[in-house]
Amino acid sequence: MRSFLAREIYSLVQRRKSGAIFLALLVLLSRPLFGAEDYQNGFRVVKEREGDTVTLIVKSDYACEFTVTLEATLKNMSPSRPVPFTVESAGRTSFELVQFRPTDKSLAWRYDYLFYRQMGGRRSSTSNDADYAMPFKPGRYVVMQAPGGSYSHFAGSGSEHAVDWTVPVGTVVCAARAGRVVGVRQDSTVGGPDRKLRPMANYVIIKHADGTFADYLHLKTGGAL
Repeated sequence: MRSFLAREIYSLVQRRKSGAIFLALLVLLSRPLFGAEDYQNGFRVVKEREGDTVTLIVKSDYACEFTVTLEATLKNMSPSRPVPFTVESAGRTSFELVQFRPTDKSLAWRYDYLFYRQMGGRRSSTSNDADYAMPFKPGRYVVMQAPGGSYSHFAGSGSEHAVDWTVPVGTVVCAARAGRVVGVRQDSTVGGPDRKLRPMANYVIIKHADGTFADYLHLKTGGAL
């Protein structure tokens, strides 16, 4: 399987007692493709049934560039494509994943499935020598956590390469590289440092010309210009 490469910029706009926010720049290289699905970030698999045929359709409310892996346990059912499998949305917000049909209609049948999703896509390379600008207007910004930080950037956290800055609430976040917007969410009113709230983040996702992605996450409600 090809390695997954993503460059993500986490703009974690979280109000604290001091009235400040922090913005984190997360650079991920070769992150594992699989991860637990949170079911709360606008991604879902819809089941449609016609007779004995079950069709699974993936839908995304906020992004058109993501990767989905589907696993299934089947009893007396045949899939339209071998499972497990991984597929990229390639600009789509809704598409058919697979169909299950009974192998022998005279016998009982059953299916169970689990899917995983990942923002962005896959690349054959795990290197990236592109230049990134600061995701702010000119000014002085204080780093509060570097890559490998013990609070939320530790190994296995998925944020090992992140850099956090402390910035005032309402600070304008700029694109660090040119690209095309492939995902926007700005309607969430829930946020905080608890990892359980991470799926509720607002974000802007930008796809770069070399196939990498920048995710500007946890923006304030209505904060995507």
